[in-house]
Amino acid sequence: MDKKNSSVVFKQIADSFGLEKEKETSKLVTKYFKWGIKKQIGSCLGSEREPISAFFPLKHFHVVIRKIMEALRNNTEVSSSIISSLLKELVPGKPFRGKSERYKINMVLGVLELRGFIEWTGKKKPVMYRLKKPLKR
Repeated sequence: MDKKNSSVVFKQIADSFGLEKEKETSKLVTKYFKWGIKKQIGSCLGSEREPISAFFPLKHFHVVIRKIMEALRNNTEVSSSIISSLLKELVPGKPFRGKSERYKINMVLGVLELRGFIEWTGKKKPVMYRLKKPLKR
């Protein structure tokens, strides 16, 4: 069997086992692979081998989403550092604490990436994202 025929056979095998789909999802940058909402708390599960859960109040989630949308209206790409520079308060009376709360921004960006709203640009330092489809005004 020559190389051309063997590559076709391997592609057919990969397609039958769904390996191509797995290859596409490996382009995700987020460390989270699962997320959910229960009552007024959002949670993200990271690392399938040793699951680690992170939690955030939905009010914080909404504030971060608004800041991400604001940033994407003005820029084509966003990162957690850009969003953290825009955040002053997570809720009225509770100031944003910077690096110690940056995980909340990363979680929201991860959820948006998992849901297919944003995609990784390929930049790693800092990790940058862009919208898959333009925002409606």
